[in-house]
Amino acid sequence: MVVATTKASQTPQTAKIPPCNKAGLKMLQGQKNLYTIIFLVGSISALGFSLTGHLLGLLAIGGSYSAADNTAKYARLEKVLTLLLDKFGEFGMQAFPVLTMQEKGEYTYIDLYVRFPKEQIFIETRSLGDGSVIYNESKETLYLKRGKKGLSKVVPCPLSGLNESKKWLSKNRQTFGLSSRQATKDPTVKVLAICGETQISIHRDHLYTRIGERRYLMLSKRGSTTFVVQQEELAMFISDWLSQCRS
Repeated sequence: MVVATTKASQTPQTAKIPPCNKAGLKMLQGQKNLYTIIFLVGSISALGFSLTGHLLGLLAIGGSYSAADNTAKYARLEKVLTLLLDKFGEFGMQAFPVLTMQEKGEYTYIDLYVRFPKEQIFIETRSLGDGSVIYNESKETLYLKRGKKGLSKVVPCPLSGLNESKKWLSKNRQTFGLSSRQATKDPTVKVLAICGETQISIHRDHLYTRIGERRYLMLSKRGSTTFVVQQEELAMFISDWLSQCRS
């Protein structure tokens, strides 16, 4: 994980900027390959220990599942970042993957922080398997519906994590060479990209807003809003939003 923090003595000129664009893509590929190896080693170990009935077999199985989840996450981010570089790489875009936020001793992560010369985007990606994402307005909470099995809360809540991102950037702006005005005043949008087999349920009309010629789902959490799109719509959404900001 990339920890984006800045010492008090650092300035925008001396702060070490986290890997972005092609360097960030290389980092994602390296992490994906690392977790793939960990998964393979863990799986082989789990099989060996399980055959002997050893308790370590259960631990190895747990480690394999965790490595598999991380492999899938980095593969997903690699795909998204590759798409963004292809679509927006020539327009002054800087995309920083997997940044660490520390709030009150707890760590959460920003999947992608994307900067254009005068705009910025925070992106969270989620793949939740074969199911549909549903938003409960009264609870401001996302749920996943799988067939007839009922609803399960999406944990951790991606809307809550994205809500913290702007505050986090203000505290760590020097890491990216940003002025206070750039960090707080540049047009900013938060996006949850739903990936893989997971789909977004159809919601009530008032939860959609029009940007350009298309409508997008916009959800609220504690007074802050996040757009929710399928991964296939992400580049289109960014293009529409940038056009609206610049019109």
